[in-house]
Amino acid sequence: MERKTALKLLIFGVLLKVASSNNTKGYLERHSGFRINSQLVARQLSAVTKLRCIGLCLRAANCSSLAHNEVTQECELSSVPYEDARVSGDLLPSTGWKIYSRVAPKIATTPAPPVQFPGITHYNFTNLGAEGRFGPTTVGSHYDSLPLEGLVEVSSGIQIFTVPYTGTYRVEVGGAMGGGDTYRGADTCYTYNGQGAKMTGTFSFVSGEKLKVLVGQMGLCNTGHAGAGGGGGTFVTTDTDVPLIIAGGGGGSSALLNHKTVSDATDNTWGQDRGTWYGGDNGQGGESSSNTGGAGGGGLLTDGATNANTGATGGSAFVNGGVGGIGNENQPLSNGGFGGGGGAKGKFGGPGGGGGYSGGCRG
Repeated sequence: MERKTALKLLIFGVLLKVASSNNTKGYLERHSGFRINSQLVARQLSAVTKLRCIGLCLRAANCSSLAHNEVTQECELSSVPYEDARVSGDLLPSTGWKIYSRVAPKIATTPAPPVQFPGITHYNFTNLGAEGRFGPTTVGSHYDSLPLEGLVEVSSGIQIFTVPYTGTYRVEVGGAMGGGDTYRGADTCYTYNGQGAKMTGTFSFVSGEKLKVLVGQMGLCNTGHAGAGGGGGTFVTTDTDVPLIIAGGGGGSSALLNHKTVSDATDNTWGQDRGTWYGGDNGQGGESSSNTGGAGGGGLLTDGATNANTGATGGSAFVNGGVGGIGNENQPLSNGGFGGGGGAKGKFGGPGGGGGYSGGCRG
């Protein structure tokens, strides 16, 4: 099953109020054929008139100058005053551009009704059709004609995203749910399993920066048996594995007749415990549990524990690839999901823990 909203990157445009055209009285054209090449506050690539560009600068608290292209209708706002940029050599020769510098205090105006900044864009990441313990191998056509087209490559299941614009991004991530089974009936496979966590954060990214995005995948439906693998966590890191935001996956279920909240992922930095066995802490994988139990979920830094009695293996840590754990007894449907989900005891045994910043003990 494809997760279509596991991660959203929103180019964060401020809700702006457009002021009247007399805003031009606060600006003086300084230089034709140049742009300011440092400390950009915002950039809009099209459909911005000169008056609107000036209005955007007036509304931005840290805008000291702007550059506008009358032909392409592009607009750039900078916190660097024109004179400072001229002295420091931060003027970039650019055909069709003109620099305008603030020469008066902000003008108090009666704003028109608010309009959305036209640069707001949603980037919705998916699992690219992959299922189970391994991530996708290629982007394929999944992002064709969408904002992510041409911005994503896949390396060992992890999506490498090239940031298109410098700006502030709102990032929403959701961990995958754990797997289920049909031991109590076919309609229970995805009814009582653990739910993934949801996390939101705001970050500043620079155009050209590379981010790693691992979209967690669900544990599978173990048909005919009890015991399912844990769900994978969803990770967003820098290209050097520095974590930015992570949402843990839910634990798997085993022959349940109701939902167990202890199987749900949380927003804590430690994984869920189960009895006398513990989830990981501070990026570590989760422990395994009893003689008939499943394996622990993988964390950011270390793998989940393998169950020596049942043979179910722990989910791999993000830094080790994030592959889901293996269920035992030749039951591939009891494997953990990509993103560190732990494997389950595949025949009438314990489920696997979810992957995340810190892995869960078991479902």
